[in-house]
Amino acid sequence: MGWQHEPSRHAGSTRDRIVTAAKAAFSQLGIAGARVDQIAKAARTSRKRVYAHFSSKVALYRFVSARELAAVTVATRMESADLPGYASPLPD
Repeated sequence: MGWQHEPSRHAGSTRDRIVTAAKAAFSQLGIAGARVDQIAKAARTSRKRVYAHFSSKVALYRFVSARELAAVTVATRMESADLPGYASPLPD
């Protein structure tokens, strides 16, 4: 499938490979379309190992989503000094 990420043979831990594969699957297929068996295959592991790291597909989705949200939050951090440039002028 096009969404499958092919990590190198020595790339990261099993958990890291699962998260990377899940991120790709969820971003392309959504939570309803992504399948744990496909995520496991892309991560070069088994469904059993996926469930050893995450209690459910929803738990995996929540983890991936929270990690991505944290990355976006850091990347788009706004300081209070930036506020006037983002706020629209108030009407008189």
